[in-house]
Amino acid sequence: GAKLGDGVILAGQSGIANRVSVGDQVIASSRCGITKDIEAGQVISGFPAIPNKLWLRCTASFKRLPEIAKTIRNLNNQESE
Repeated sequence: GAKLGDGVILAGQSGIANRVSVGDQVIASSRCGITKDIEAGQVISGFPAIPNKLWLRCTASFKRLPEIAKTIRNLNNQESE
């Protein structure tokens, strides 16, 4: 079922769901999970697949998530008082 356009590059361990269309010249980074249609010319990463630049920003934030969660909890506690 999946339909791939011309010049699509799927890096290692990438996967495409059934009945999904991937446009021409799409590049999917390794371990990418394509669960919905992707327009031509996109560079995508992650699972579910998102634009590569967004994925890079998100992964840069992962190591700070515990600190961010603590700050949010503290802000919520201050509002409750």
